[in-house]
Parts: sequence; C-alpha cells; structure tokens
Amino acid sequence: MQLRDQTVTRNKEEIINIFENFYTELYYSEEELGNEDSEEIDVDVPDVMKEEVDKVLRGMKNGKSPGEDGLTAEMFK
Repeated sequence: MQLRDQTVTRNKEEIINIFENFYTELYYSEEELGNEDSEEIDVDVPDVMKEEVDKVLRGMKNGKSPGEDGLTAEMFK
C-alpha cells in the first residue's frame, strides 16, 4: 500500500492502522458537509456482522483491477 509520503508498505499491522485512521476521519469528521440550513437525519443503521464481511470477501475475485479507492480484493483478504 502506498503511504501519504509516497513510500510503500506491505506490513499488515501498518496497513490495518492506515485503514482504521482513514475511516475514523471519514465518518467522524466534525466538519459539516452540505447546506448549512440542512436538517440532520437520524437513521438507525444496523451493525455489519463479521459473517457478512467474510461472505463478501470470499465472493471477491483475485487479480482484478482496483476500484476508485485503489484497493484490490487481495488487500482486503
């Protein structure tokens, strides 16, 4: 995985840490997006079960080009 400083790492713990930080910043940002007059919508979203994630990962084919995020199925597996 390519880091922000353009170096590459294959260290599993470092990659996991990068993912955790990315999604924490993405979903817990204090910046308000959109129109300032917009109302906040409170929606209950069920937790994702480990079995659901495992099933999706097993269904992903290896050797395919990455998506817009640059991540391949092998990186998730």
